[in-house]
Amino acid sequence: MTLTTEQKQILMRQITEHLPDFEYCAPVDGRQPRLVGPKGMAIYINCSDHRGKLHIHGDWPMDGNKYMSPRSWCVVPYGQDQDISINVSSERGADVIAREIMRRFLGSYRDLYEKCLTRKAEHKAYCNRAHTTACQIATIAGISTPRLGDDTQYTLHIGNVTTRGWYGDARCNADSVSLNLQSLSPETAAQVLQLVYAGTPKAEATAA
Repeated sequence: MTLTTEQKQILMRQITEHLPDFEYCAPVDGRQPRLVGPKGMAIYINCSDHRGKLHIHGDWPMDGNKYMSPRSWCVVPYGQDQDISINVSSERGADVIAREIMRRFLGSYRDLYEKCLTRKAEHKAYCNRAHTTACQIATIAGISTPRLGDDTQYTLHIGNVTTRGWYGDARCNADSVSLNLQSLSPETAAQVLQLVYAGTPKAEATAA
């Protein structure tokens, strides 16, 4: 049988009584009702199957306001199935459905969710380092520091052709900066190159 919206919500509340660490979350802001667990995990139950099957699947960590998947978090390679879901008969009791979730779904879902969280933390750390680099360059250039966001690269417009005689861009990443300097005088260009070469000693060639 196909459950009505009210019947599904009642069933989901009953399931949480047998599913440790998860609680029912009513629909809000256009989102479907869900079972919310530790670290933001969320289990959805759809019941539109005409065969009377409940389709049970999970949500994944977001990137800001952007919905993500294990593949978009780069924890599942392209070409490899990222679907973690199960089907359970809607005629089963809430306690049986909860056991099926724990036995067939929750372990795989939790493991992949944790991998997504790890990748999200790595991404956030990289963004923070890129912002730190941009702030350092902005301070030296005497311009406003950029606002912290989820960017992996910050582009700063530096110099001024009228007041300094040159201009350019600094593309700041977490571990490097790409400088594109325009209209430098030969003397200034020589000074820049001398400084760069002095700060990057030539590596010794290794024998083949």
